[in-house]
Amino acid sequence: MQLSLHNGSSSGVTIISNIFIDYYIPRANGEFVKIYLYLLRSLQSGDTALDLTAVADVFDCTESDVLRTLRYWENQKLVVLAGTDSQTSIDFLQPMLPDAVQNTLAEQAVTQIAPVTSTNTVRTGTTPTAKVSVSQTANIAQTGNQTPSAPENQKKSLSADRLKELREQEDVRQILFLAESYLGTTLSRTVTDELLYIYEELHFSVDLFDYLIEYCVSKGSKDIHYIKKVAFSWHEAGINTVTRAKQETTTYHRNYFSILKAFGISNRNPVQSEIHMIDHWMKDYGFTMDILTEACSRTVASTGKANFRYADKILSGWKDKGVRHLTDIQALDTLHRQLQSDRQEQKQRQEQKGTRPSGSGNKFNNFQQRNYDYDQLENQLLKK
Repeated sequence: MQLSLHNGSSSGVTIISNIFIDYYIPRANGEFVKIYLYLLRSLQSGDTALDLTAVADVFDCTESDVLRTLRYWENQKLVVLAGTDSQTSIDFLQPMLPDAVQNTLAEQAVTQIAPVTSTNTVRTGTTPTAKVSVSQTANIAQTGNQTPSAPENQKKSLSADRLKELREQEDVRQILFLAESYLGTTLSRTVTDELLYIYEELHFSVDLFDYLIEYCVSKGSKDIHYIKKVAFSWHEAGINTVTRAKQETTTYHRNYFSILKAFGISNRNPVQSEIHMIDHWMKDYGFTMDILTEACSRTVASTGKANFRYADKILSGWKDKGVRHLTDIQALDTLHRQLQSDRQEQKQRQEQKGTRPSGSGNKFNNFQQRNYDYDQLENQLLKK
């Protein structure tokens, strides 16, 4: 399939807009962002005719993953898709905040952003209204009306005096030196301040900080926001030593390979799209590994290959039916066999009824067939 890129916005599109960075990136799968930026860069460089397979090869994913990415951004109203099975036209639109977010910000600006001075207000009639910056927009949009539960979202700032004190500490100097070594660059003021903020809030030891940055870099990210996100997730999970961090990350990574093994894959590492799907199964569905591997085994038995989407359909169905243990699956299997047997018996009775003379007095012909709500029976079985 050929991909034809077009600039669908009359006002033009920048390489990376502030709204895209502050609002859309934090909400999107990382691979979605990468593919979007790759296609946008191609458009800006004049390369408007791309091959779908070639794009998939760049990101070591499938063509379906690329198309899924495009549908995601179309739902976000950042692109418009059109075309046929052989060629898809992609019109890039200027990133804009959704209307609901803009309305919420307008309401919150009056009540939540204070104090209001003559340098940061505009006047509508006689009522002062605060201007909202892009960074404020991102913070408010992310937190909504809820109270942030983690220090990461509270975005405290350290005073200049406290930052100076921290930089003079031996532990901090070691941390900054290690960060420069792993990141391979001189730390900017922003990155330095973020690292000091993490150190001040979470009280990580030098060794744990060392492993934190090493781990993030090994995952392919040197971005300070990703490092910060991982740090606070460890903090919330009660991880305060290198040993516990390694146990957590090792166990988590081992699960990826267990899934690949259940699919019969043993000669490669999981790709990003597969990691995203497995994370979805474990975090969003909340399934244990025994349930996940069972779904993978059934997928291979049914399709003859590793098919993550087919497995997701199985797991999604189990989630909808309230499955939590393997015994629940076994109960569903038993019920399914019973219902299939009932269907077969009903079919045979109908066929027999159709071959008998209409005047036959056999009482069997007057048997009233039962109609079952099979989904309801499954749900009732699991609730017992």
